[in-house]
Amino acid sequence: LTAIGDAVNVASRVEAANKEAGTRLLITETLYELVKGEVEISDFIRVRLRGTSDRITLYEIKKLKVEAERRLNEKGARETMQLGGKTWHRTVATSELKDGDHKVIEFQALYAVILRRGGRVYAFNNACPHLKLPFFETGSRANGHAGRTSTFGEDGTLVCRWHHSGFDLDTGEIVRWCEALNEDGTSAGMEILGDISKNRAPLHLFPCREEDGYIWIGFD
Repeated sequence: LTAIGDAVNVASRVEAANKEAGTRLLITETLYELVKGEVEISDFIRVRLRGTSDRITLYEIKKLKVEAERRLNEKGARETMQLGGKTWHRTVATSELKDGDHKVIEFQALYAVILRRGGRVYAFNNACPHLKLPFFETGSRANGHAGRTSTFGEDGTLVCRWHHSGFDLDTGEIVRWCEALNEDGTSAGMEILGDISKNRAPLHLFPCREEDGYIWIGFD
């Protein structure tokens, strides 16, 4: 034993055993007795942990049982939930997004757009794949291009306000590319930048869902 106590020593040895076995999560029998009604077990092993003389039973957790996962995901003030291998983030109330409306939502790594068209809700990265310029403003700026907004074609295509690239909202595929550029790929008034017509890439879509009165966006 060390000064930090037997429990910590056992936990450290269980962690080492978990790495050796290549399993996702091993727990001791003591912990298993506390949670066995909430989890599904895929296997168990009897091992002698390093530095100990006695064998103990370790259980490999497969997943939460359905009822336990449901309770975990009960909303209340909950802002995220785990479902289908994704982390779902609560954004705005369903009632706040009318048909034709859009909202820009800030996350730690990016800004996402949610919009409703024809009764459907879509979510995508607010950075246009071309030059990573925003489709929609996040604030109230209204100068230059910031005074314009991205639009939608008659076929429902999202048309970027900057260089008029068009994207299919269902698939993210490119429908048209940089139609506002000159024939040589330069931008009017910014020819010094040269040909900027490259970097073809599809729209980055995110899965979204409406549940419990809110719109949720899922990230891997």
